[in-house]
Amino acid sequence: MCRQLDRSYAETSRRSKNKVEKAYKGRAVTEANINFFENAGLEREDAECCVYALSFYTGAGSADSSRAGSLKVRKSNALVAKSTQQETESFLKDHSHILYFLSLALRTIPYYWGTVTRFVSMSDEAAQSYAPGHVITWMQFASSSVLADGPTGFKHRNCKFVVYSIKGRMIQQFSNYAKEEKEVLFMPFTRLLVLRVDVNGTGKKLKYIIHCREVELAITHGLPLLWVDDRIHEPDEEMKKLMENAMARAGREIKFILKPSTELALAFLRSWFGQRAMANDKFRIITDMSRPAEDEGDTGANSWSKLGEIRTRVTGAQGPPNYDLLQSRREREGKGIARLRPQSGEDQGTD
Repeated sequence: MCRQLDRSYAETSRRSKNKVEKAYKGRAVTEANINFFENAGLEREDAECCVYALSFYTGAGSADSSRAGSLKVRKSNALVAKSTQQETESFLKDHSHILYFLSLALRTIPYYWGTVTRFVSMSDEAAQSYAPGHVITWMQFASSSVLADGPTGFKHRNCKFVVYSIKGRMIQQFSNYAKEEKEVLFMPFTRLLVLRVDVNGTGKKLKYIIHCREVELAITHGLPLLWVDDRIHEPDEEMKKLMENAMARAGREIKFILKPSTELALAFLRSWFGQRAMANDKFRIITDMSRPAEDEGDTGANSWSKLGEIRTRVTGAQGPPNYDLLQSRREREGKGIARLRPQSGEDQGTD
């Protein structure tokens, strides 16, 4: 499989020559990078293929990988025109190994929480979709950088995204351009809430600066999980590592919906997105049992009571699902965590 990835890289390199030739010779296929994935629990061959796939994406194969990711998403959601289905099938067949190992690699790499920038060329018509309050979906793999001004080679483009990342992955150590780009990569189907749009200049010098925050709406038949904790967005707390470990062990995407208060969690559950999530029998909730910033005492217990009212109204089920108390570092320090677990014999799902 690694040889197949290598051939894909070499073939794409020949189509683009100068830039890609440099990337191919300097690609980041190193023993240290392979060991990273082995230490995360992958077999040696899978670890090697993950490194090759990331090298392919950051070198010759960015466009092909992004196109394959977008086509896969569109095909799965019946958005591919009949007239192009044969071409789509052929392209996806040629790139299925790239998609598989690139996705596997990203599920294994830790989340990057923080602000990133992304430069794209955007028409005035497309820019109209990015209005404050709109939720936008990026269908393809999307590159960004932790550099405030972005990589030099992309600054000529007329649109700059400033995004607060929740599920982007820092792939700098696996990149052929580690020093120049400091890249954070987003998976296909990343959703963004548009916060603000600044427009500068006129005519051909028109520039857009679009400020967004990554959000998870749990539109999935897979594994949606609502996690309520007043410290949920603090990267130094234990929750971030627990999420990353759960994703790696599951070997698949878990849709984490992160809310720092009971009020925000209930607002999500009352929304159309929350109602859809609760209709999924794989939906789970984790909550801490107390939050100093809230005034209702046993916050976790109050959350379950309010959740039960919403769940009864939406799904017809009586009361909140069963949950257990889990031991954690914070519980040992006097702060409990409650988590919904499947009831005995409940189907936990595999897709």
